[in-house]
Amino acid sequence: MAKRDLGDVAVTALTRPGVGLALLAALGVYLVIALRSLLSTIAYVVTDLSYSQDAAGYLSLILPASLPQAFGPPLPFAIGVFLSFWQLAPVAPQLRMAHVVTRALLAAVGGAAATLVLGFVVAVVLNLGETDPSLVGAGDVADFGRNLLDAARSVLPGALNILIDGLIIVPLAALLLWGRLQSHPPKTAPAGALDEV
Repeated sequence: MAKRDLGDVAVTALTRPGVGLALLAALGVYLVIALRSLLSTIAYVVTDLSYSQDAAGYLSLILPASLPQAFGPPLPFAIGVFLSFWQLAPVAPQLRMAHVVTRALLAAVGGAAATLVLGFVVAVVLNLGETDPSLVGAGDVADFGRNLLDAARSVLPGALNILIDGLIIVPLAALLLWGRLQSHPPKTAPAGALDEV
């Protein structure tokens, strides 16, 4: 097998068919997870309202409390699912149901990995931004290590929670996409990196 130039690999990846279908599936996954987060925030605020005398104050918390939930972990998760369905293991009409579910589980793991990596980077930047620059010296490796550990500790539960949600939602989205592809087969069947191996 001849060596391929890095530019050839990039062109092959970017011109791979199935981008619209992968985007549709990832958008559906994102909307379901974001809507579930929004509804749980609203339910929490409404049930807590009965214990409070300040109803307007509680109702004003719905939007600020639900925005981080809608754009936090669900967005990188959906990006990871999109990339998995587009580049790694797309859903194609000729696949059997077991293969579709396996690819969906792989996409859910890819989404959780994207959530973990992006969340870790954001948490490290935020932790370093909160550090007082006048206290940082050349020998503060322990503080940097503690910031990294705090970032990992703050991101890991969210990534695991969204993975658990994704293990149910992503296979459902993949099966719906597969059913649509059965009735409306594309002109060019999507193929990913998994299909080239």
